[in-house]
Amino acid sequence: MVGNTFKFIFYLIILPIIKVFLGKYLWENEFSQSTRSCAPIELSFKKETELMIQTKFYNLAQQIESLEPNKFEFNGIEITFGFKIFHTMFDTKCINGIMHNRSTVTCVICCMTSPNFKKEQPPEINTYALSLGIAPLHCWIRSFEHFLHIAYRLGVLTWSRK
Repeated sequence: MVGNTFKFIFYLIILPIIKVFLGKYLWENEFSQSTRSCAPIELSFKKETELMIQTKFYNLAQQIESLEPNKFEFNGIEITFGFKIFHTMFDTKCINGIMHNRSTVTCVICCMTSPNFKKEQPPEINTYALSLGIAPLHCWIRSFEHFLHIAYRLGVLTWSRK
């Protein structure tokens, strides 16, 4: 392995969620937010840089756009099936790279940091960032992390019992 090292590993995977035929569910993944039933597409021993993330993401997006429905014949009947592929399971570093977000403490969905959450007006939501998916566990951790940081900045309330 010239120029490569086992120090860094970057991989792309496909996670099947549901398979539908004629409006009926044939199969549904019980673990849709887990890598348990993933199929690897690519494995690279390269450092995960912003440029590499963007290149891999846009190359994959072009390949998804160029997918055509599969057709085959079975017992004299032509069967055609297509694909719906969504970008949904990214770690924070990949989403930051795709969205050109340089700061890991800035939310990629609303572009706010914890001090900005005190503002009265609601944040403007980036729907494209939402389309990249939110893992419930990450959302849970990040939201409570923000609540904790906001709580740190609040004054300590005291009262007396009479």
